[in-house]
Amino acid sequence: MEVSGTKYYIAVEVAGAVEFGSTNALNGAQFVAAFEHAIETSGPVICYDYAKKRNFQDTLLVLRESPRVVKVVPRSKLADYQKAGLVKANPK
Repeated sequence: MEVSGTKYYIAVEVAGAVEFGSTNALNGAQFVAAFEHAIETSGPVICYDYAKKRNFQDTLLVLRESPRVVKVVPRSKLADYQKAGLVKANPK
């Protein structure tokens, strides 16, 4: 947030890491863009289902709810987050 002014909310289920890198030094804006791109294009990451008490793999969705608010949720949990009112019904 300090670099871009954007608040990022990451779903509690996201337990894994999204690896990305560059051989070049990145400034703040470039780092943010590379991070978001890595999330959007990554394969499945490890998540944790607290109700079932087990890990699962899922891809992540990057939901831009406003110019300064981004939410990251596991694809399979989107409906749950929408039903709870934690993400917009029609994310972009």
